[in-house]
Amino acid sequence: LLRDSSIVFIYRIIAAIITLLLTMVITNRLGAEQSGHYFFIISFLSFLLPLASFGLNNAVLKEISIHLGKSENISSIMTKSIIILFFSFLGVSFIIYTYNYGSSIYGFSHKIINQYYLLLIISLFPFSIISLFSNYFQAYKYHLLSMLTMNMGYQVLLLVSIVTFGINSIGPLLSVFVKSLYFIALLIILWYFFKDKNR
Repeated sequence: LLRDSSIVFIYRIIAAIITLLLTMVITNRLGAEQSGHYFFIISFLSFLLPLASFGLNNAVLKEISIHLGKSENISSIMTKSIIILFFSFLGVSFIIYTYNYGSSIYGFSHKIINQYYLLLIISLFPFSIISLFSNYFQAYKYHLLSMLTMNMGYQVLLLVSIVTFGINSIGPLLSVFVKSLYFIALLIILWYFFKDKNR
C-alpha cells in the first residue's frame, strides 16, 4: 500500500511540474488575453465532462474494480459505457450548438464560447473517451497510464509542440490541442481493441 501511494505521489509531482511548465510557456508565448482563452476552454471542457460522460466515470471505476479478472463482464461494461458516452456527447453538443444559435438571436452570448463553440464540440468526445479510460486504468491500478491518458499525455504533446514549432498564437495552439486529444484517444481505442481481440 505504501509503495503504491509513493508511486502515485511521484507521478502527481511529475504531472504538477508538467502542468506548471505548460502554463508558464503558454502565458509567456501567447500573452494574457489569448492564454486566458485557452485556459477558459480547458475549464469549460472540464465543466462539460460530467454531462458528456453521463456521470459514467466513477461508475466505471467502481464496476471494473468489482469485476476484476472477469474479462467478459469488463468488456460489456466498457462497450455499454462507450455507447452511452457517445449519445450523451451528442446531447451536450446539441445544447452547445443551440446555445450558440440562440445567443446570437437573444443577445446572451459569451465571447469565448461563441467564438470556439465548434472546437468545444470537436474536443468533447475524445476528452470524454480519455477520461473514461483514465478511470478504467485507475481501476486496474495502472496509475501511470491513468495519469498519462487524462492530463500528462496531451500536456506533454502540447509542451513539445509549442517549444519545437514556436507556437505563439491561440489558433495553432488549439489545433495542436485537438490533434493531441484525438491522437491519445485513438491510441487508447486501438490498444483496447487489440487487447480485447488477443484474449
